[in-house]
Amino acid sequence: MGLSSGIARNSSAILALRVSALPALVAIPVLARWLQRLAAPLRAVLAFALAAVTVAAGSFLGGHTVPLALALLLFVAAVAAAAPAVVETINAAAPHARGAAVALYGCSMFIGAGLGPQLTGALTGLGFGGIPRVVAAALVLGILLALPALRHHRTQ
Repeated sequence: MGLSSGIARNSSAILALRVSALPALVAIPVLARWLQRLAAPLRAVLAFALAAVTVAAGSFLGGHTVPLALALLLFVAAVAAAAPAVVETINAAAPHARGAAVALYGCSMFIGAGLGPQLTGALTGLGFGGIPRVVAAALVLGILLALPALRHHRTQ
């Protein structure tokens, strides 16, 4: 059963999905002290991996609200953990140009936020399951792009 035939027509289910991610937005800052025990590049890679796995899993859960809500919770937690790890990694990699590096990061975030809905619209033909799989592939690309920072950090 696809999302359009189940959850999309149920406003309570949609609300439950939206609310399911909120605990992650509170938990990640609370867990920040523990998370910072891991090097920033490692946190970024692990967070991207968790995000990729959960969004891929979610692509198969279209008609099942509770498992989809759990996948969404973990996905949002991963994204919330990845963002500061990426900024921290950027700061460490470009200490001589931190302002420019963080500005480029911010620019990429705005470009992604602007292109995301356009890409989703262009991919509607893939259905609910296909779009998250494309997102999972993009997250795997993020992992691959973060791996050199992880290797660089280990050599220091």
